Amino acid sequence: MFLTEKFVHFGDCDPGGIMFFANLLRYAHEAFEMFISSVADYPAYYLNKEIAYPVLKTETRFAHPFFCGTTFKVELGVSQLKAHSFEITYYFYNKEMTLLAKAKTVHVALEINSLKKTKLPEELKEKLKLHLIEK
Repeated sequence: MFLTEKFVHFGDCDPGGIMFFANLLRYAHEAFEMFISSVADYPAYYLNKEIAYPVLKTETRFAHPFFCGTTFKVELGVSQLKAHSFEITYYFYNKEMTLLAKAKTVHVALEINSLKKTKLPEELKEKLKLHLIEK
């Protein structure tokens, strides 16, 4: 599992001081970028001229609200690894390690020229395997 810490900024909240729901995916993506930088060559992953890894599907579920000023942890891991895609599950915890929310993103490998799915590169697949989590 990969772990990072975040903070709910005032600008991320609705007028009631609760984080706007769509920002959960932004925080997930920020954690994902930090994760990728720890397992792969970050610029090569994002600037690859042959393969892209767009998000095919997202899922979020809130257990508690995130209030302005909340410091929270994002723990993530690879919850599914297939030939052409991988799924990341994100767990959001407060300081007391109470689960605030859970999110998932499914990323698929696409050939940039044809936009057809392709197999994940073996080097990336091997690094992702090191972060497999049980469901």
